[in-house]
Amino acid sequence: MVTKSKLLPVGSIVVFLLVFSAGRGIAQHTLQPALNISAQDFKHIQYKTEQFDWAKVYWNQIRTIADEAVKDTTAIELPLRGGNWGHYYVDPEEGKPMKPGKYLGNWHWEHHNQDGTKTYYGVDSIVSKDYDGVLILTQVHAAWATRFTALAFAYRMSGNSLYLKRAVQILEAYAKVYTRIPFHNKAGGNDFMYETGVGRVSSQALDESVWLIKILQGASLIWNDLSAAQHANIENNFLFPAVDMIQHCFNLGIHNISNWYNAAVGMTGYLTSNPALVDWALHEKNRGLQYQLQKGFTADGHWYENAPAYHFYALKPMILLAESAKNNGDTSFLAGLKKALDAPLQLMMPDMNLPRINDSREVYLPAFKGYYEYGYSRFKNQDYLPVLINGRNFKGGLETVKKIGNDFDVFDFSLLYREPLPEKAPPFSFGSRHLDHTGLDILYQGEGKNAVWLLTKYDINHPSKGWHTHPDALNFVLYGSGTQISIDPGTAEYGAASHVGWDKTTVAHNSMVINQQNQAFKSSKSLSFGKTKGVSFSFAKTDSAYMGVSQTRCYILADSTTVLIADWITAPVSDTIDIAYHQRGNWKTKESSQPWQIPDIKGYQFLKEASITISDTSHLFTTSIAQKEIVTGINASQPVQLIEGMGIGPDFELVPCVITRCRGGKLFVLWSIRLDGSSVPIRFEIMDQSSKPKIKVYCHGKVFLLDPAGKCVIE
Repeated sequence: MVTKSKLLPVGSIVVFLLVFSAGRGIAQHTLQPALNISAQDFKHIQYKTEQFDWAKVYWNQIRTIADEAVKDTTAIELPLRGGNWGHYYVDPEEGKPMKPGKYLGNWHWEHHNQDGTKTYYGVDSIVSKDYDGVLILTQVHAAWATRFTALAFAYRMSGNSLYLKRAVQILEAYAKVYTRIPFHNKAGGNDFMYETGVGRVSSQALDESVWLIKILQGASLIWNDLSAAQHANIENNFLFPAVDMIQHCFNLGIHNISNWYNAAVGMTGYLTSNPALVDWALHEKNRGLQYQLQKGFTADGHWYENAPAYHFYALKPMILLAESAKNNGDTSFLAGLKKALDAPLQLMMPDMNLPRINDSREVYLPAFKGYYEYGYSRFKNQDYLPVLINGRNFKGGLETVKKIGNDFDVFDFSLLYREPLPEKAPPFSFGSRHLDHTGLDILYQGEGKNAVWLLTKYDINHPSKGWHTHPDALNFVLYGSGTQISIDPGTAEYGAASHVGWDKTTVAHNSMVINQQNQAFKSSKSLSFGKTKGVSFSFAKTDSAYMGVSQTRCYILADSTTVLIADWITAPVSDTIDIAYHQRGNWKTKESSQPWQIPDIKGYQFLKEASITISDTSHLFTTSIAQKEIVTGINASQPVQLIEGMGIGPDFELVPCVITRCRGGKLFVLWSIRLDGSSVPIRFEIMDQSSKPKIKVYCHGKVFLLDPAGKCVIE
């Protein structure tokens, strides 16, 4: 009886660094077809692993994975059922990611909440509770892909045939079972026209593409060592069925997912010398790489979904496919990548984080330095140097030993593209920026990590907008005193109740809410952007977030410690006007209030510890963060109540939330956010009786004349 290997996570096996008799040296077969690594690239990689400690560390980790795979000589067993969507792997009670527990056999596991106090079991027949399906993808198929790429890489680096033999066994195992795994999607059906298509090893064509690309990268390193019969078996029973499925899934047009489809199909075409697949990936109408580069980015260079994490997620497969094209003689796609690499720098806070707007998670640029290692190697843009210098010292980079997991990337951009940097790098030029094509403005004042940085979000109208966009017209994010103050929650796992119930609601943002309902996904617009007497300002407006409602908002960096937000709102008198605001830290002072009954309404239902004040035209509250007090004042043209409570911030952080509330009509509200803890009164004066009057604001010895048409004058 043959003992079969039920694959556990990479790194769970005791590491045995095998000493092989074969000598060191790149395998001599020509690297054709080349995908992301050419023969010349491999010479550079080998040189790095011999000369630089960071590269030695990474190569040792790759070799460790490969040696584990060779040490395990048992037959490869793969499940004949597919994997499931990773976002379903959340604690059904808390909404936080779960952790894999004990393997129970027959592709079933225990599943634990984050502190290990609760255990759950998957239910195969309920797609949102098919937790075992998630681990089949992440603990089985992803692990075999990581092992395969490590084996192929180790073979190419060392020439040792034991690595090649095990790598081929993995490919042949998938060729044997791949078409026997049923099509299925993340909704529990098998409809190819479902929005994210179907998969076999996964539950959507996106995850299938991401996984297949790893296989293709590894296969390109050993392809010329396989026989014609092996090529035919792997192509006809594995690779071609996979890309045929991907090609027939719903066409998303301009979308980050389309880029992964393109890369999987195109790289398969280059690997197997199939020009039809290459042409489809590069030039297919309304979906190919050329179309994505032309239509997917704004004129400012930002991916249209306006979520920084998705900018990079869309960019990676573009780089992989464009580099595969380059290594096969077509360099026409490289130029379009430079602007996409430049654009995130425009949004960088003084601490080098990007804002978590829309469906974005944390993006600390030094942690994404691999993209800029690639960019610097291709375009030599000096603006990338601060990211690279900080990134090379970042504890999560290649310079430190990583935890070897199933998502370990053998083809890390840093290993492939890192080059020596100049001894001196010019400082990055921060400043105010008007990104009108993207729907974002940056106001900036000061120097270093203690500068004040304010992002304003007025949205754009894009035909594909909506998937990863949040209903938060005129939202803003504020950084000051060395940290983020006014926050956007970004997103949690999509399977968590809080994703749709909180993250994608208007009240979760620093935005206007009418009748406790979400804004419509409509366009808002910039009215003006500028600087006067050293003061940066921006005006934006929306007339379409709610029927019959108009809001104009002005953002001002009044000085190095004071931010002013001015709101003009007109709404039907029967409406309830809420303006939500989220300020990180702990409550320091709150106004006298009484408990407020939290309504069972999307967004509001996630508030905690809520209370409501009496109506007044003036309010003041304080939070403390990093031993600094942030004082926020609210002055209104009519009495408003404050609803004070706790909302959800990034990564489930509880964040003080304040909602101003009043009946409709015409309303002016002035918010003053004091980063120095000052409570010196800031007041305003209404200058006319129009629905949106001109306003004089008296602030720290300055007088601002604000015209909602978009003018800011300092008298």
